[in-house]
Amino acid sequence: MINRVLFFRSTQQDLMNAMGSMYAACLFLGIQNASAVQPVVDVERTVFYRERAAGMYSALPYAFAQVLVEIPYVLAQTVVYSVIVYSMIGFEWSAAKFFWYLFFQLCCFLYMTYYV
Repeated sequence: MINRVLFFRSTQQDLMNAMGSMYAACLFLGIQNASAVQPVVDVERTVFYRERAAGMYSALPYAFAQVLVEIPYVLAQTVVYSVIVYSMIGFEWSAAKFFWYLFFQLCCFLYMTYYV
């Protein structure tokens, strides 16, 4: 809603406003993802250390499993969020620009989810 109020009835946006809105949009959901994942990772880390010490598996399969589990959820979340935010900010609707925006958002969300 904040982005919509900032860009209401504006026909031309300057570069700093566009970059600021993308930064805010990325941080909003990214920090929310990172905060939601932290308690889960904390519990799983203890289990992982115990199972790795027992020789059940190494870190690589565990890391790949974590990545594969998170991708569909983060992708769905990114698509829904990006369509809403992209239209509310008022960016130009072209397929190439939207998919670049979607790609940028997906990379940011995955980074913030995996960083924890």
